Amino acid sequence: MRTKFISMLQTCANVMTRPGVQTFATERSKSSANLKTALAWILLAGVFASLLDILLTTLTEKWVIPPNEVDFFLPSDFIFLIDGANLYLKSRLITLNFEFAKLYGWLWVHSGLFDLAAEFVYGTVIFILEEIPGWQRTIAKALLNPVSFLVRVGIFHCVVTFWGGRGQFGRYAYLFAAIAVPMTLLNSLLDFLPLAVARIVAVLPGSSYMAGQYWYYFLSSTTTYAASLIVLAYWLVLIYFSTKVEHEMTWWRAVIGVVTSYLVFYVFWTVWPSGIMGLLEAAKLLRE
Repeated sequence: MRTKFISMLQTCANVMTRPGVQTFATERSKSSANLKTALAWILLAGVFASLLDILLTTLTEKWVIPPNEVDFFLPSDFIFLIDGANLYLKSRLITLNFEFAKLYGWLWVHSGLFDLAAEFVYGTVIFILEEIPGWQRTIAKALLNPVSFLVRVGIFHCVVTFWGGRGQFGRYAYLFAAIAVPMTLLNSLLDFLPLAVARIVAVLPGSSYMAGQYWYYFLSSTTTYAASLIVLAYWLVLIYFSTKVEHEMTWWRAVIGVVTSYLVFYVFWTVWPSGIMGLLEAAKLLRE
């Protein structure tokens, strides 16, 4: 067990710090490059990430006060510009989600699915959101990580195969997991950054507890957005190498395959929340 854990750390370190065709070709040739190893790694990473999320939630509840009690101020015009752009993009995404919800609402009504399954789906969602404690939802999410991982890898594998890929699903999942494990933990650790910076700011000479609170809310929005873009860009680069190596593709086919796979996955993953929101739109359409 200890040897397998060390092997996982070495593999993740290799793909993260030395990205390239040679690195992924080496990892691909290992005897452990199979679906079983990939799912075990993803499950372990999900559990660790969930424990970090529970810790973050506990620390935040103890230290952070509600935003309506914070005396907000902007330390510079530059930060105001960044924060304003971030809020604008978020508002546009929210508007887009509502437009998708309207579309799904129309589909719920005119397909007949609203009468067939709406009550069950809506009741299930409400039960998950209101009846199950937050920490239990976090643990459940960790245990279901392998399922979502298989869906993601499956989508990428199918789309890449359409573009001429000839890889084996188990090895592709293994390379995917070698990228997903460190990325999952990195995202969880980055979530601690706003809280850590805010705590440091609050104890600086001439600063105050309220200043730390402001920086927490500011960094929670701008830092999370910026960091997510950087992590996503690097993730796509690593997926490109894994796809090129495992599916034996030319560079341009690998690029097209990865980009289209990501777009298909993104659309697929937005179906669920928009579909649930569409239930409300469907109810409104039926009343009208």
